[in-house]
Amino acid sequence: MDKHILIAALEPFANEIARIGVELHVMQSKAAIPGADGLPGKDADPAAVAALLRDDPEFISKTKAADPLPGDPGKDGAPGADGMPGKDGAPGADGLGLTATAYKAGDIYTEGAVVVAHLGQHYKAVKNTYSTPGDSSEWERIGLHGFRHCGPFDEGKAYAEGDIVIKNYGAFLFTRGAFEILCGRGMKGERGDVGVSGQAGPVGPAGCDGLPGKDGRDGSRILSADMKGCKALLTIEDAGGLVDVIELDFTQAVRSEAQELVQRAYAPLQAQLEELAAVIADLQRGTPAYGAVKGRRHG
Repeated sequence: MDKHILIAALEPFANEIARIGVELHVMQSKAAIPGADGLPGKDADPAAVAALLRDDPEFISKTKAADPLPGDPGKDGAPGADGMPGKDGAPGADGLGLTATAYKAGDIYTEGAVVVAHLGQHYKAVKNTYSTPGDSSEWERIGLHGFRHCGPFDEGKAYAEGDIVIKNYGAFLFTRGAFEILCGRGMKGERGDVGVSGQAGPVGPAGCDGLPGKDGRDGSRILSADMKGCKALLTIEDAGGLVDVIELDFTQAVRSEAQELVQRAYAPLQAQLEELAAVIADLQRGTPAYGAVKGRRHG
């Protein structure tokens, strides 16, 4: 119970008690012997006082005349049950609607023709045209619905609502004046296994002749050549005009070749000398070998 309400309710009761106390004090002052002090009274129980005053007509009549003090706001009640569904409203007016055909590249469209192009975008021809909707001023777009795939992003191109471009390995949608990502590049996958080598392909056709090569540098030239024994002296001038003398020594080569020639010439002579030595030895012993050698000589 609010404290102010309780005070207002107990005020008449307290006034009455005060009046009785005054009368008792007057009576005691007239008596010859003052009475002893009574025991302290107990504090009143607010609930008991409220119950007592609730049915007191005098108290009720007095409290009704006084302005009641406002109490604390009460708690919100529980939500009420849902009401019954309302009746259906009246049918709405018919929409304008569109009669559109699918755009076909290369066809001629007359002024006022309505087509569906790209991914659900509607266009109206403002004049006779065979141009592509969205890329020509001869078409007027109807609404902002649908999409159009525009390929790789072009920094210098103006894009419209619903255009989709490829940029940085992701797909982006142009909407409300800016690009928003539709799907981006995923995480880098693991390296796959090395595949099996394929069969060798057929030999390709011969390639075109290459371009003529650049002219080579001028070579060196021999100014003179002299032989001194087995040595050759060459005087050479290079492309820069520098002259140099080169000595070629063939002594060892000539000596090796001469020894080989002597050996080849000496081998038959050696055989004949060995055969003659054998004949002489036979003659000295008186053997028939002499007749055989003599016969060969005269034969």
